[in-house]
Amino acid sequence: MFKKQPPVARKGCRSMAVLGFVLLPMTWLAGNPVLAELRLDIPNDVPGLPYYVRLQSPQDTPQLAPSDGIWSAVIAYRQSDCVPEDYNLLLGLDFPTAFSCPMNPGFSGFEVWENPPGMDMAPAYYRLVADEPVPILFVLTNELLDAASDGELRVIDIEALPSLRVGMADFYSELGQLKNGPFIHITTSGTFEDGNGFALTHTLAAADTLGLSGPPITRTQISYPGASDTEQRPPRPFPFAGHWFNPAKGGQGMEIAFPLDQQRMVGNWFGHDAVGESVWYALDSAVSPDLTTTDQLGFDGIRATVSVMAATLDNGSGPILTPVAALTVDFESCHKAKGRFHDIVPGTDLPSEPFALRNLVPVDDCRN
Repeated sequence: MFKKQPPVARKGCRSMAVLGFVLLPMTWLAGNPVLAELRLDIPNDVPGLPYYVRLQSPQDTPQLAPSDGIWSAVIAYRQSDCVPEDYNLLLGLDFPTAFSCPMNPGFSGFEVWENPPGMDMAPAYYRLVADEPVPILFVLTNELLDAASDGELRVIDIEALPSLRVGMADFYSELGQLKNGPFIHITTSGTFEDGNGFALTHTLAAADTLGLSGPPITRTQISYPGASDTEQRPPRPFPFAGHWFNPAKGGQGMEIAFPLDQQRMVGNWFGHDAVGESVWYALDSAVSPDLTTTDQLGFDGIRATVSVMAATLDNGSGPILTPVAALTVDFESCHKAKGRFHDIVPGTDLPSEPFALRNLVPVDDCRN
């Protein structure tokens, strides 16, 4: 249970709402030249999200926290004993003071920056996971809104709500795509002290990724399986499965899936050769271009780099796969992505220029 702690001294901080990320001290930048892209480890290289808990801006959703309309889930990123007792959580990020408050043990991940922090104001995307239980605070949504109705909400106010139930998530995955977003997708599951379980899926997506206008679209699903339901699997962490097509070139696209319990993207690419004949290629992020390794390092949750393999039959005994290219896909939401073929074998009819992708039949629509 979170415990009430004395305030932490705060030194000249000010809040800057920049999609959840902010400038780090320029001293960090010294000696770090501009790179084409930089992958930084959480928490060893960068301190992670500048929040104590996840509370969304009222302009994004009036429900403040991921909510199914009845219950709200407040994700506790940082240890409660160092959260300033007087800090108003409705302000969102607390820069730079939040960085001095350690993340809850178990959280780790990475951020991908186009340029180092201090030059860019936010990473292009990030991934946050937990390798040991982390706290999720469940409260009735109407109680949370009442507590925040005066424009102020502190950690001790959440702890005092009558409905508070503290769950410990033994599975947690958070994807954040900020460059062309925002797009945030959270999946988590775990148990309460009484042994009953919970599962949460939450998505926040920019309206234009769905062909709409206005504030971001949110979707939250919360389930509470019984204590005896020990075989329930965690929610799927990757919401991009489906049939994707290139809107600029008819007849080109891919069908992809993400095997459960694997950090892996597999599928097929469909297209046409120079004379208009249909061709297809197998895709697998866990297979190296030379077919010698299966290290599952080609997919990080937002970006997939897959081997593109032509298949021929060997007297009916099965397909023979021959690498002909690599394909990198950057997912922007459940509905939008960008692709690029590279390392193309000469004579292979694959486009070399970057192209847009749209999800024609999403497995997970990322909205209710």
